[in-house]
Amino acid sequence: MFEPGGSGLSIYQQDIADWNMFCEFVDLLQEQTDFYRTIVIDTIDIAYEKCMEYVCKRDGFGHPSDKEVGFGKGWKLVDTEFKKQMTRLLQTGRGTVFVSHAHTKEFQAMSGPKFDKLVPTMGTQAARYIIGLADILAYYGYYGEERFLTIRGSDSVECGHRLRENFWVEDRSERVHSIPMGKDEDEAYANFMLAFNNKQQTNGKPEDETGMKERAVKMG
Repeated sequence: MFEPGGSGLSIYQQDIADWNMFCEFVDLLQEQTDFYRTIVIDTIDIAYEKCMEYVCKRDGFGHPSDKEVGFGKGWKLVDTEFKKQMTRLLQTGRGTVFVSHAHTKEFQAMSGPKFDKLVPTMGTQAARYIIGLADILAYYGYYGEERFLTIRGSDSVECGHRLRENFWVEDRSERVHSIPMGKDEDEAYANFMLAFNNKQQTNGKPEDETGMKERAVKMG
């Protein structure tokens, strides 16, 4: 937990104050091989910030973009440290979930018009690495009072996955777009597994199911 918010959840969790502390827990996870099956980093945005603070202090500069560090050198040092520790974590063989918030970003189409798209809030450097290695990039959002996990991207939302044999609708006619999350975590998990095992009957597109389009969730 790089940010507060998990006190009401029945999970094994550890508050992470700084990058050194995170690295120490990666050490422990490398030693402990028979208990934890899944690791969740909440949020990867703050994790990268903590990494940047650590590298700046370690190497004696105020910010990676400082001119005295050298053009691009500061960011390269941060990226190297970030990738090193994330690689160590992934090499433990556990399922790993990276949590980021969503915000709306404006893009320019090649044909001319501009459009808004929901994308993760993590910085460009972190996103380039995390999105590049993730098997599933999903957006969890509200549509009225209903919740969906969107796994198929569009001009409206940054999503996608690499699983060729999974997330087909039951008759194999098309790919699953979104998965209804139901009323609680048990129903959400059951629905996710149905979709993963190609048992969801429709593509689940929220616009078709609720009449509402994707929008950024306002964090309160």
